Amino acid sequence: MRLHLLALAAAIAAAPRPLDAQTDVRALVARLDSAVPALLRESHSPGAAVAVVEGGRIVLERGYGVANVATGAPFTSHTPLNVASVSKAVSAWGFLRLAREGRMPLDTPVNALVRRWRLPDGAAPAREVTVRRLLGHTGGVGVPSVPWFRADSAVPSLEDVLEGRAGGRGPVRVETAPGSGWRYSGGGYTLLQLAAEETSGVEFEAYMRERVLRPLGMKESGFGIPGRGAATGYDEGGQPVPAYRYVGAAAGGLMASAHDFARLLRTYGRAWSGADRRVLSRTELEEMARPMAPVVLEGVSGAFYGLGHGTHRAPDGRLYLYHSGGNPGFRAYFLVAPERGDGVFIAVSSDNGVPVITRVLQLWSEAHGGGLPPLY
Repeated sequence: MRLHLLALAAAIAAAPRPLDAQTDVRALVARLDSAVPALLRESHSPGAAVAVVEGGRIVLERGYGVANVATGAPFTSHTPLNVASVSKAVSAWGFLRLAREGRMPLDTPVNALVRRWRLPDGAAPAREVTVRRLLGHTGGVGVPSVPWFRADSAVPSLEDVLEGRAGGRGPVRVETAPGSGWRYSGGGYTLLQLAAEETSGVEFEAYMRERVLRPLGMKESGFGIPGRGAATGYDEGGQPVPAYRYVGAAAGGLMASAHDFARLLRTYGRAWSGADRRVLSRTELEEMARPMAPVVLEGVSGAFYGLGHGTHRAPDGRLYLYHSGGNPGFRAYFLVAPERGDGVFIAVSSDNGVPVITRVLQLWSEAHGGGLPPLY
């Protein structure tokens, strides 16, 4: 699983004022409707899902291009596609919901919550690896990206993946001192998935569907095998990639549509304002937004990670939560300003999708007076 976090090389040209009028919203939607099809053609990408929320109102949920080149099936707002590591942000809603229910307290050592497989001591005692630290990638555990398996074949267990017996990523182990710094780990999210299953008593996919996705209105989304109507992913040469199953689904296995993600974007703002407590409250979103550690990537400075999200407080005071992701055949990104109820989601069914995402973010930023987090 590759992350596509691009450092801002220069300031983005800013519009004279942020969006605050109906005509501005229509102008942004018109720009996206014009730009995205052209960007897909230029990047040789078959299709994309885009959603935009302004002031807590869904103003765009659209599919562009085709979901399958061979059949010509259109890419619609209801077409699910894999959103790769953006899954971590949605999974965080589930883990924090379990914390609210008293089943996965954030500062509990993860080994106190699991029985089927336990993290062994390594560079430091495993008891120092807590739920909070795994959520913020400060648990000191390895395995940056989780393996994928063809959906039409038998898949191993979570324990097999965690122990490194399947997938070729190696075992999840404590490799640096927990709490000492940021170390991206899909393996850590796979361990959180195991803890969620053991403390809830149901499979992760079922818990997320009943306690998170359905209450959020995300009825077309799920952490299971891609179903009929899902978008096909394509490699850089335009060849279709197989449908994959992610055993570590919490780290990268979510399938979601533009229609569904628009509802998630809207709920960030509604939960922050206190108007919606169905899944999480403002207090829990504030936990997500609190920086855990600076992100360590070459050529990048000023970026921080919270719980399941990148987090950034812009010079003008705007708070951003965000995440990017890349799996075979798919690239995705979302950004939300929960205090303002604004947000944007873009996912492309191609390994060539990064330029599409980058330009959509730039257009969204220009419409809001400029400014994006240090990583996008």
